[in-house]
Amino acid sequence: MTEEEIVAQRMENEKNNGGIQKSEAQLAQEEDDRQRAIYGRYWVWDGYFNDRNKEVWLATVEMLKHINVHVLQDIEDYILLQGFKGEKPGQVEKIIEGDHRERVQN
Repeated sequence: MTEEEIVAQRMENEKNNGGIQKSEAQLAQEEDDRQRAIYGRYWVWDGYFNDRNKEVWLATVEMLKHINVHVLQDIEDYILLQGFKGEKPGQVEKIIEGDHRERVQN
């Protein structure tokens, strides 16, 4: 959490909890719990990247958390289209419709 987010969370807690002060660790844990409830679990892949570049990876992860939802959809679409390379457009549509039917039936 950024310092601004911690201060904002602290102010919100004071307003909602009758001024009861919480530590920064408690605020950070509450924020983690709130985000986990919204977005599900998350992890950093230990050993996936060189520890020398760990801060760059973590900064990138933090930036990715704040991407516009439309950009996320574009990224998903791009990844999906890479999987359909070489397929004819009509065949891609059939594959998608078949997958959708299977998911709806099960």
